[in-house]
Amino acid sequence: MSEDKVRDNINSTSLISISKKNAHFLAVFCLVYLVFAIFWQVRSFDFIAFDDNLYVYGNPFIQDGFNAKSIKWAFEADFLFDTKHADYWQPITFLSRIMDIELFGLNAGAHHLVNVLIHLTNSILLYLFFVKTTSAWKSSAFVAAIFAAHPLQVESVAWVVERKDVLATFFWLATMLSYSHYVKKKEKRWYLLSIGLFALGIMSKPLILPLSVILLALDYWPLNRFDLKKSSFPLFIKLFVEKIPFYLLCLLSMFVTLSNWSHVIVNLPLIAKIKMIVVTYVFYLFRIFLPINLTGPYGPTTSIPTTSHFIFCLFILVGISAGICAYAKRWRFLLTAWIWFLFSLAPVMALTGRGAIADRYTYVPLVGILILFSWGIPKLISRWQYRSLILSTISIILIFVLGSMSWVQTSYWRDTETFFNRHIELLPKSVTGHIILGGLMRDRGDTQAAFNHYNFAVMSDPRFVLAHQRYALLIDLGLLHLREGNPEKALELWNDANSQYSKSATGHINLGQYYLSQAKFKTALTHFETAIKIEPDNISAINKLATTLIQIRDFNKAINYFERIMELQPKNSVALINIALAYLDSGQPRNAIPYLNRAVSMNPNLLRPRMLLADAFKESGRFQHAAIQYNELLNSNPNNAHLHFNQGIVMGFMNKLETSLFHLNTAAQLEPNRADIRFNLGRARELSGNKSQATDELTEALRLAEEQNLVELVPQIRSVLAKR
Repeated sequence: MSEDKVRDNINSTSLISISKKNAHFLAVFCLVYLVFAIFWQVRSFDFIAFDDNLYVYGNPFIQDGFNAKSIKWAFEADFLFDTKHADYWQPITFLSRIMDIELFGLNAGAHHLVNVLIHLTNSILLYLFFVKTTSAWKSSAFVAAIFAAHPLQVESVAWVVERKDVLATFFWLATMLSYSHYVKKKEKRWYLLSIGLFALGIMSKPLILPLSVILLALDYWPLNRFDLKKSSFPLFIKLFVEKIPFYLLCLLSMFVTLSNWSHVIVNLPLIAKIKMIVVTYVFYLFRIFLPINLTGPYGPTTSIPTTSHFIFCLFILVGISAGICAYAKRWRFLLTAWIWFLFSLAPVMALTGRGAIADRYTYVPLVGILILFSWGIPKLISRWQYRSLILSTISIILIFVLGSMSWVQTSYWRDTETFFNRHIELLPKSVTGHIILGGLMRDRGDTQAAFNHYNFAVMSDPRFVLAHQRYALLIDLGLLHLREGNPEKALELWNDANSQYSKSATGHINLGQYYLSQAKFKTALTHFETAIKIEPDNISAINKLATTLIQIRDFNKAINYFERIMELQPKNSVALINIALAYLDSGQPRNAIPYLNRAVSMNPNLLRPRMLLADAFKESGRFQHAAIQYNELLNSNPNNAHLHFNQGIVMGFMNKLETSLFHLNTAAQLEPNRADIRFNLGRARELSGNKSQATDELTEALRLAEEQNLVELVPQIRSVLAKR
């Protein structure tokens, strides 16, 4: 065994001898137990109304399940076009979410558990990679266990929308394992597989990009393919060339990502940018060692660090880097660990100044620090007596403490209110937190609490309020004022929102809804059309435009817009019903039937589409089909007056007078104050020869119609009575 191998196995002896097979089984078993002990609670958790709404349960393409449209959208979103439902190109992540919808619907707990299973898989893959390449099962197990249990990991696991973190990391680790197979076996298939897995990782989240550089560091340790001698430089160049396919994929991904994220990257002077980067690196280092008071989002970072703060942080980074360089030849793992940490955080540094502070950003970088300690501490105390016992004891205590902290941290992600109450407790000035809690209180009917949250957000320092946050605040405040009977104030706030932030359709939808309530149809249509121009695939805007067109009896245009909804959401049964209603209202019942048949096939247990289908058969003169439908519905709804009434009408057209009388009489008993039922019952009694009862029914029908001001029905009843 080489000297390097001996050094890497310092901690491989134990007071109790454990075979390799049993050690691996024990390590994996402990990882499974650890992950589920911390995260099993998420099975009963809800979605969080922050990004989960945009990217998961409020994303119409995700909700629609697997179809050609949703798959096409997954690969094109934020690649060929920009959309609010995607923050960057991540087709594999989107496909995984669509799969969740297919399997679990909107069962949030199941979505959470998928994240947990991927996180568990990542922990096991991490262990397998290091134990395979170093044979140090204890150090490998420690890295995997802390990776699994560290409180900083909670955000990536317990937040449904962060599927992209755990999924991209899965492909990161799978790429490493495949690459290590290639190094060991020299088989090109493993090399090609590693490139393929890397590409899938890029399509999950661009956080995997630094792996293209880290693979070179892994070549140094633990794969030991080259050293730092001058004579190894040609070999290094060869290994660099070997990674060219990875670099090309990185360039492609960077082009796609930066083209959509150019508005996010903060434009700061070079010196200010350097200060922010140095301070941010040290911030994350301290966060790893002291993971307390965790929450998210932390809000925008706009202040430039002071010179003294920058110098202090620079001293820390330079000091660590110098120490690592000094010992890099002797302890090879040091260089790989530090490169892992620095480079895996590099994508975040491009965002420094806005959104660069988030617990989830350490999901992968944490591993670099864990390598330093898992292999470094055993080296430092290699001559201590009972070092194995000491290390094992400290490791178990540390895992228990971090796991307990993670369990508590996970509990805060139970639902939107629990999370943001904790968020506000830690960050009392958070604009995002107050806006979201204000919305929750508004929806709950707690007006005063809603106003308190909104007013705090309004009074916040404008430097810490992003444009889209102020927009959301004005929209929500407007809704609250509208609910409180102050439509003029709502109108003022919404106009203000639209004047300040023109990239969202929500304000125009609300304005359109307001003008619709005032029966100002033309103005309402203008706002709905503007909303669609801003967001062509906004289902809410299209639906409201179509329903407004129906109110002004422009049925053909309304049907076209409802058809647009069907193109976006082929499984949208509500849109099918609306198309059918438009045809029915426009006197085209035959055209309504195919849409209602589709709606019934999608939801065979729903009453409304089946009733409308029967009505459409009746109105189109297909009485036999209508009678069958009404009869089936009456079997399960025997006390439904509408069904009895219409079945009575159909039986009358089919000259089944006795059956018609039975259904009309039953309908009148169920709803004795419906003038139309009493009118048709009177006519049926007249046809059956019962003149006296017919007169009574018609007279009562006239009284009800006049009392209810049914202007179309009154002259019909009078005409029938006059002919008697």
